[in-house]
Amino acid sequence: MSYELFNGDCKITTTGANLEEANAADKAGETSINLEEANAINEAAETGTSINLEEADPLDKAAETGASNNNEKAEESVEETEDSFEDTDELVCGAILFKKSGSTRKPIRKFATQDLVAWLARLFCRENIEEALEQTARKSRSAYDDSLEMLDIHDSPVWRDFCGADGKQFTANSGNVTFSMFTDGINPHGNRVGGKHISVTFIIMVCLSLPVALRYRPENIFLVGIAPGPREPSLEQTNFILKPVVDQLRMCWSPGVYLSKTLQRPKGRLVSAALLPFFADLPALRRSLGFASHSAKRMCSSCLLPKSEINNIDPKTWPLRTLEEHRTWAKKSQEAKSIDERLEILDDHGVRYLILLELPYWNIVDYHVVDSMHNLLLGLPKWHCQRFWLMADKDDEPKPGKGARASKKGAQASKHTDADAEEQVAFRDLLLGSSTDLSDAEFVPNVASAEWGGEWVPPSEGKIVFDRTALSHINSLLPEIHIPTWIKRAIPVLGKASFGRLKADEWRNLFTLQLLLILPTYWNNGDPASQSLLHNFSNLVSLVTLALKRSMNHSSIEQYRHHIHRYIESSLLLFPDVTLAPNHHMAFHLADCLKKFGPCRAWWSFSMERLMAQVLKSSGNNRLGELEITCQTNYGRMSNLRSLLENKFPPSVEPVICQIKALYDPIPFTPQTQKKNPTTALANHLFKQLFIPVNDRAQQLNNFSVDEVVFSTFETNRNNAVIALKPNAPLKYAVIKNIFRHTRSASDGSRSSDTWLVVQPLAPVPVLTIRSANCLTMRSTLCCGS
Repeated sequence: MSYELFNGDCKITTTGANLEEANAADKAGETSINLEEANAINEAAETGTSINLEEADPLDKAAETGASNNNEKAEESVEETEDSFEDTDELVCGAILFKKSGSTRKPIRKFATQDLVAWLARLFCRENIEEALEQTARKSRSAYDDSLEMLDIHDSPVWRDFCGADGKQFTANSGNVTFSMFTDGINPHGNRVGGKHISVTFIIMVCLSLPVALRYRPENIFLVGIAPGPREPSLEQTNFILKPVVDQLRMCWSPGVYLSKTLQRPKGRLVSAALLPFFADLPALRRSLGFASHSAKRMCSSCLLPKSEINNIDPKTWPLRTLEEHRTWAKKSQEAKSIDERLEILDDHGVRYLILLELPYWNIVDYHVVDSMHNLLLGLPKWHCQRFWLMADKDDEPKPGKGARASKKGAQASKHTDADAEEQVAFRDLLLGSSTDLSDAEFVPNVASAEWGGEWVPPSEGKIVFDRTALSHINSLLPEIHIPTWIKRAIPVLGKASFGRLKADEWRNLFTLQLLLILPTYWNNGDPASQSLLHNFSNLVSLVTLALKRSMNHSSIEQYRHHIHRYIESSLLLFPDVTLAPNHHMAFHLADCLKKFGPCRAWWSFSMERLMAQVLKSSGNNRLGELEITCQTNYGRMSNLRSLLENKFPPSVEPVICQIKALYDPIPFTPQTQKKNPTTALANHLFKQLFIPVNDRAQQLNNFSVDEVVFSTFETNRNNAVIALKPNAPLKYAVIKNIFRHTRSASDGSRSSDTWLVVQPLAPVPVLTIRSANCLTMRSTLCCGS
């Protein structure tokens, strides 16, 4: 397949892949590809073209070329492993770009990147892709209706209202591809507590135009590049790293890229691309988008509330950022004559120049989101345990003493920031292309019937909420909670440093499953302080539950706003000596992200964290500066290989292909179109054929699974034996007593089988009434056998 680039008055034609060679690379014309060398890294990266990460200002040509007599003389003495960058008061850092190796010069540090246009050409030559894109486009053509449920970002107002360069709805055209962008740093040698911290930084773009079933397959994810370590790139370095993809995005926006031939359009089609949401954890987002740090005066990237007013929890009083003002100050920062002038703009307005602002359509204020995984799972629950409840492990900090709660202006305010709560993300050993883990249960909480009107009573001064007695009680009950085996990462014990730091899934399960069943009875002692702690906790669980729902609507968003306000308000009253973190403030803005972009699962970090871990595992090269390019190369090869395996092969090689596919078990995907046909009554002779006697033979089973959810008989595994019945059933829950599979023959000779459950309904258990416990997440139901 060839594609043509229209750039102003110039027409550039480049030959890429054809339909027979699927993912062929570029060879000044045409280059063939084999399964061992299916490489997505562009030619410039492979031949050593580099972007120097030590340059401080992308505007100064002297810095780009290293044109300095002093630099030329110093090149011979530069060691590859040394960092030649030093902080200066000048805009041009004077960093050395190359080292001499004999008679040649080599770049000190290299950054490899893919070519977005070539990636799009490969995407559109694959089977089912255009049909999948058309499926999304058809769905997106209807106007946004806030009374309807949002099941994905495709149902959100930003998606439906996003217009292209021609003024028409961009997402309604199957030739327009919309991406999200993610960035984060990860230790290539693993998160070793107390070990040396090094980091390589991934920049990833996800094709949101594809349905969820295809979206997170490796072959459909565009890995922009991996910035070399040993530390995260600064904003200035990030601008250099992003420049190639920004230039390509700008061209793909207008006038677009013409593909001379695709699978469904043999005469070719015009393809455009655009960037919408940018998501990352709090430190990475501020660093990458040019906002001030979360510890700065302008701590927020969505509003201008100063950090000194962080306890202001009335969003109506917050001065919001605007795109026009942001672009104005970013331009002034870009044109600043000195570092001091830039720092003054950063301090007053929290803004620096960002190369993504070169995209004319990109709204940096509206199009960056709060990552729910880091904010709600690694942020708020961890802070609640360690700062409010004063439960700490030895790895985090010494056990707090009697006066720990009173040190409002002391070490706590300076030592602990919410960045602490955003570290230590664990990455699951999942195969690339697997779907979202089914422990992400669909939370549909009941609506609260009334609001608690009790008085908030704080714990006595110096009291550790989760003291030895409380932890002992909780740990005695944790083993008694039978959690289905398909729900991952339910912790066996709380408060033991030997079990390591909790991961995002563990924080979620701890608060929304385990503590939810234990604390209501533990704090039901008539003590007003205990009741206050219980309702404060229930509001936290409620907001986490609501924000992580698989579907989103106006009612859920308003409930979330209510519970985040009640949670922070009660926390300020119950724990007056504990300083709030920027994460608490950003949790308010998460409601706006849910309103604009729909369910957070389309823009959270879980899938990206797994991808980064798997890419790093693909390389045995541990040398910084080389492993990044090795990982990028391996990822490109693997993505191209998976794409090639989607083609039709001769029957003689199908068994081998099936064995290769079994190594990664891709998500099956068959595009379907629903046709509306009128119903008619069956003829009598056909209706009678529906009633055919069946045999009495069945296969007894102990377990069976549906989409990784495991069901078991009570005798086999009681954790997997309790099920929810239909909503209109007289009793809501039942226990599985028996499982059998029945196979029968139809009138045409074909055989079919069904799996049946024999269940015993469970009646509600009379339980001790919990005073005023009418928050939506506290309405749990206990059942027993009837």
